[in-house]
Amino acid sequence: MNEFLKDNERIDDLQIKDLKIIQHPNKYCFTSDAVLLANYTTVKRGEVVADLGTGSGVIALLLAVKSECKQVYGIEIQNYLADMASRSVTMNNLDSKITIMNMPMQQAHESLGIGSCDVAVCNPPYKKLGDCKISEEEEIAICKHEIKANLDDVIKSANRLLKFGGRFYMVHLAERLTDILITLRQSFIEPKTLIFTHPQTDKPARLVLIEAIKGGGKGINIMPPLIMNNDDGTYTTQVRDMYNQQSVAKKHKTTKKIKDKAPPTDDINQLTFLNN
Repeated sequence: MNEFLKDNERIDDLQIKDLKIIQHPNKYCFTSDAVLLANYTTVKRGEVVADLGTGSGVIALLLAVKSECKQVYGIEIQNYLADMASRSVTMNNLDSKITIMNMPMQQAHESLGIGSCDVAVCNPPYKKLGDCKISEEEEIAICKHEIKANLDDVIKSANRLLKFGGRFYMVHLAERLTDILITLRQSFIEPKTLIFTHPQTDKPARLVLIEAIKGGGKGINIMPPLIMNNDDGTYTTQVRDMYNQQSVAKKHKTTKKIKDKAPPTDDINQLTFLNN
């Protein structure tokens, strides 16, 4: 598989159906947030999916092998990430099911068509410009901050791509929930289900997982929270069940050994703990 790698890249095992992904350790790598979103997303047989801001392609890869979807389109503005995601797709022999498109998500409807997708999914940049220091690495900065696409861009892009009744799934910071709900309704995508994730039982929610329906009726279900870690830092039974793991999250052999204690979310990209 080394023929798919460029300088300093590595291949990580996603621990599901022999799925592998290419990543660069010094550039943006996927985090547990993307894994949570992929597990939260429902894709039915024959549906077409748009992954907005696909990055390394992890969500597109997972949805392609865990569902009976017809096609997944991974939309990525950054040239390097789009190329790396495309190589991961080819490496996994999924070219017939996943298409990586190197373009701004705001233009995806021009190529795919308005109302062409049944499902849209997005793990977007979380931070508004000016909220915190921006990474000096441009690729990482674009992934984490609203430089190329803000919340309004993400939701409007989903609106254009989704059929009436289509579903939109997103993970975002819980602190931005008000902005999210207002923007969804303004774009005629009605939020239907929310799940808050908490680092521990006594900690405030960090993330919110959202399911919304284009043209859906009013009314929202707040599901029980997802608690990530026990007091000693190990994963809760709830999380272990989600990832179908027996003890500690497994590590790829090229990375350092980690004890059975959950690292910060931003470091968890090194872990491979996906359910089958």
